[in-house]
Amino acid sequence: MPTLPNAAKLDVVIPARHLVAERGRLRLIGVGEPRITEDGISVGETVLRPTALADAGIAEKLGIPGGYLRRLLAQQIGLYDANVNTWLADEPNRRSVRYLKPSWVLLRP
Repeated sequence: MPTLPNAAKLDVVIPARHLVAERGRLRLIGVGEPRITEDGISVGETVLRPTALADAGIAEKLGIPGGYLRRLLAQQIGLYDANVNTWLADEPNRRSVRYLKPSWVLLRP
């Protein structure tokens, strides 16, 4: 398997409570540049669109059947988010997220 250059990947280890599924995307709270607004400073966030391989990893780590998770993503996005968020909340341990360009697509809010 070819090795990816360091510029092509980013590994992040954060508490599971800082991972949030929203509309089939994964929001990483505390990862990214902080924003300064009129109301003050907010923590940085990064929003990623997982690939099929990433969703398979999410399903495996959370104990959700992969076929079920894929079906939810295709047909019931709200249930996808609810399932992923419920199981993440039940797993307080830290999680590792690998962002591979272009496998994961970085989305700006």
